[in-house]
Amino acid sequence: MRFTDVKKPAYILAASVAVLAASNAHVSWPTRSQAAQGDLWTTQAPSSTVSNTNPNVDINVAKLNQAFTDLAKRMSPTVVNIYTKTAVNRQRAPQFRGMPQDDFEFFFRRPFEDRSPREAQALGSGFVINTEGYIVTNAHVVRMAGKNADEIMVKFIGEDSSKGHAAKVVGVDEQTDVALLKLVEHKEGLKAAPLGDSDKANVGEWVVAIGNPYGHTHTLTQGIVSAVGRSLEGLRADFIQTSASINPGNSGGPLINMAGEVVGINTAIDPRAQGIGFAVPINSAKNVISQLVTTGRVARGFLGIGIQDLNDEIAGYMKLPNQEGVLVREVMPNQPAALAGMETYDVIRKINGQEVRSTKDLYKSIEKLPIGQTAEVEVFRNNDLKRLKVQIGESPARS
Repeated sequence: MRFTDVKKPAYILAASVAVLAASNAHVSWPTRSQAAQGDLWTTQAPSSTVSNTNPNVDINVAKLNQAFTDLAKRMSPTVVNIYTKTAVNRQRAPQFRGMPQDDFEFFFRRPFEDRSPREAQALGSGFVINTEGYIVTNAHVVRMAGKNADEIMVKFIGEDSSKGHAAKVVGVDEQTDVALLKLVEHKEGLKAAPLGDSDKANVGEWVVAIGNPYGHTHTLTQGIVSAVGRSLEGLRADFIQTSASINPGNSGGPLINMAGEVVGINTAIDPRAQGIGFAVPINSAKNVISQLVTTGRVARGFLGIGIQDLNDEIAGYMKLPNQEGVLVREVMPNQPAALAGMETYDVIRKINGQEVRSTKDLYKSIEKLPIGQTAEVEVFRNNDLKRLKVQIGESPARS
């Protein structure tokens, strides 16, 4: 997974000061006679802001600790550690051009080398969503080398020394990295993790992650929601970024708010840094989970168009009154949009009355619509608004 390098303006600032000093340039700073301290910074925090130096703020450390320990006791029984085994084919050696593969194998590898499939093992985390034994995790935890795991065992808290419980794959959605498992045999006394509303997750609020990092079972880490709406290459979700520590083995475990609700599925980290983890928002996973339970697969709506966001340059060139909507740059023949009369250079403004502000908005809106449903699409064309009736198709499977 690639991550964009982040430039650090602080380094540039420090370098600038060093150059000034080296060149004996005169730098004037405000003196007390030039500016009072009160003109340089604010010492009065807004009334709604908690400040460590504000004597009127009473932080009860005992109650804060109790909140975290209660959360651990309540949620840990809903979390499972997942262990998988998968038989994967050994890679064939690269072939020299012009040489038959069998001859290459004979001369450049041991002729009698074992070519049987090898067993790959993996570990991860997951959480129970109902008493029927359904468990949510990441697709990459239970799927390897293009196939589902041959053996899946899950362990609940306190079962470290046991073999665990067998589970089977109900379905996987690699586009969101979400998978659904189910216990093979019924287990009494299952506790389910309540699913929250990830759209209400606010930057700065406390969250905890529970999982199986490096095999350290049922580890709880604490952090905050660092950002929302993050994008990761190759995955379809607006990820929650968190500072709660996530490591290999945490994948598939829950990201939990202080109300004891799952708001995300811990999925990935930025390997260049510490404290930068990403979780699939639970609202994005809910539709996936529902479809996996019902059909074992995920079907997404499809219009059959290529689109791009508008900007000043495009809007000016096309003489558009504003940048509202997204531009249709391609209409695929014999696909839903084409059959409804959509044309290249149309600007999509609304879907079923909901404003479309970006390509991300449009994709999210269309993918959630039932296959076969007719949607009203408002487009701007030749200084006129047109409303098209489009029957939603099914998105081709992505390889």
